[in-house]
Amino acid sequence: MDNVEVEISTRLVPVLAKASKTKQVLDLQDILERFAFDNICKVAFNVDPDCLGGDGTSGGEFMRAFEDAATLSSGRFMCIYPIFWKINKYFNVGTEKRLRESIKIVHEFADEMIRSRMDQKTKNNDEDLLSRFIGKEENSTEFLRDIVISFILAGRDTTSSALSWFFWLMSVNPDVERKILKELETIRSSNGKNLGDTYSFEELRDMHYLQAAISETMRLYPPVPVDTKACKKQRTVPGAFVVLDTKDERWIAG
Repeated sequence: MDNVEVEISTRLVPVLAKASKTKQVLDLQDILERFAFDNICKVAFNVDPDCLGGDGTSGGEFMRAFEDAATLSSGRFMCIYPIFWKINKYFNVGTEKRLRESIKIVHEFADEMIRSRMDQKTKNNDEDLLSRFIGKEENSTEFLRDIVISFILAGRDTTSSALSWFFWLMSVNPDVERKILKELETIRSSNGKNLGDTYSFEELRDMHYLQAAISETMRLYPPVPVDTKACKKQRTVPGAFVVLDTKDERWIAG
């Protein structure tokens, strides 16, 4: 909560306030992606990429590479004829060349972060989530790198997607916005807070209407609409369904 509070008060709110004052048009989803990216890196790895610093458009090489790698990897899944991206990968051209370059940058960033944590693990073993994984000697560098990438994927895209849809739905449902503001005002006045003060965790628990609005947003627009699984070998699951491996043209046969 401390990390989120600092990110909101010193970066997110100033960016939005400046845009409001100067009538600047913002890409809200991009701003929220940067907000979530900074948060997950600070909470999970104790690293501040400062992607929302300044005017909210700075961003580092790592974030741009991470975005490219995620987009291009998703493009593979959406490709009607996989042979095309496989040919590009074989000859290292087009999108596959960009993907390889982006992955290299992401891996280098993650590896450097892991090396830094391993050098400091005797001092701050429980400083962040990554340090706790490093504390287990059986975890390899490759495993730790996968942990870093997985945390960023899970923490950035889900949060920014949910918040983007939430603010869009509020913009087209002003009555909901008014009820949320009324609930916040009631909680603020009952606890002697002023406008702009940070709410405590217990006060957040009392925001039932806000919680319902966010939950309804995620029901209508799930942050993770697609979650694929691949089967390495044929298995039979309850119900006598046979799940075939990925080499088979079919996915499930019953």
